[in-house]
Amino acid sequence: MEKSKEIMSRTANIIKSISNQPYILSGLRAASRIDDPRAQRVWPYLFESSKDNSTCFTNEEKIIYMILRLYAIHQQGKNDQVCEFNRNEGRTFIDELIRLRRLLDDVNGLDRRVNNLLATNNINYFYKQLVSLIKIMKSKNDDFKIDYVNLTKDMYYLQSYSSSKKIRLAWGKKYYKNIKY
Repeated sequence: MEKSKEIMSRTANIIKSISNQPYILSGLRAASRIDDPRAQRVWPYLFESSKDNSTCFTNEEKIIYMILRLYAIHQQGKNDQVCEFNRNEGRTFIDELIRLRRLLDDVNGLDRRVNNLLATNNINYFYKQLVSLIKIMKSKNDDFKIDYVNLTKDMYYLQSYSSSKKIRLAWGKKYYKNIKY
């Protein structure tokens, strides 16, 4: 199985397993890093199908953790599931940013954040921007749903410089194509 499909499958299975476990979701929200003691609440799910026996976290585990944390932040206070699992019709993160932009009165702050997101090659900075954007979405109290499984694939490819450029370009084209100046 291709590596990106494998981590997408692992992410989907973990989200389904933890979606109704507030203790684990609160640990994810509180722990910005995978090595934080509060993050250990999700470790049994994260490592149960891991083939790696090293004493370091793999890049794949870090990506899955980042996605799980984004999901936990987004899911907080919501009764309905915020994760789309329909890969053919699921709402991508960028689709929801476009929808958010349409809801805002002042779009300058959002556009600046999106510009920063698309300009960086640093996956950790990219992730921090995603966290901020999820929080902005939540503040609008709308029914934003994101295909976190697909976002896992994009985050996985963001680790490589050449793939990262392609992902950021695709996101940028989609976002700016929908802006009317």
